Amino acid sequence: MRFESRVSFMREVPVASREIERPSAVVEVAAPRDWTSAQIEAWLDWAERHGLMTDDGAGQLLGGALEAYAVRLTARAQTLGLFDDDTSAAVFRDVLLSSLAQGLAAPAAPLAEAAAPALPFAGPEFAAALRGRQIAGRERRLMAEAAPVLAGRLQAVMDAIARCEGEADACADPRRNAALGRAARAARDAGASDGLIRQAIALARADERVWPSAPMDTAPAAAPLIGFVGRGDGEDALPRAALGAWETGEVLLAGSADVAETAHAAWTAPRAAL
Repeated sequence: MRFESRVSFMREVPVASREIERPSAVVEVAAPRDWTSAQIEAWLDWAERHGLMTDDGAGQLLGGALEAYAVRLTARAQTLGLFDDDTSAAVFRDVLLSSLAQGLAAPAAPLAEAAAPALPFAGPEFAAALRGRQIAGRERRLMAEAAPVLAGRLQAVMDAIARCEGEADACADPRRNAALGRAARAARDAGASDGLIRQAIALARADERVWPSAPMDTAPAAAPLIGFVGRGDGEDALPRAALGAWETGEVLLAGSADVAETAHAAWTAPRAAL
């Protein structure tokens, strides 16, 4: 990869000293003049999380965090052999730094947690990891589908009490409130424990009217389980791996350890939003 153009960072991005209120103190940092305080705070949070703030960064942009990030990313790219020469690497570093400061680019959050090192797909460690993925996936799907049903049944328990026009104690007694008795039985049949049913009844007696049912959060894509074909691997492991790949969508099989290592490096590589 060759980079030919060079960017004059200081000429294109005017920098000013700013006082920013942090959780423990008011700090003075150098930042692009056009950045808002909220924008600077967000970048400072990011820099602290990634250990990019340095004691010797006083006077540098965001305490030297942006430059440290550009240098770190450039060094990683050089290690992977992505540049033709040192000049191209230096140009990339300068362009990256300028793009960050101008608000044209920002480091993206990872798509998922870092992938574990690749394993021989026919070995016991891969089989155990795959089984764990399958079990965890089934539990997530079960919760996602069962939770709304269960919440609806518990809501019906609360509604049966709210609609009752009799004495409060009688309305909250499944033996004396037939509608509540039916709702409680339906909730139990749907998998609700007696404790949850009693909780719904107690909430209704306290004039609560809604059983909270927040939508399930969408989890980020899981890092793939990376396996590779080793010497002497039998075909008996292939159906198990194929089934796990089909069920979880989280399995990546490589033809060799080298290819698996390349896939692992690609997954864990830095990402950016442009």
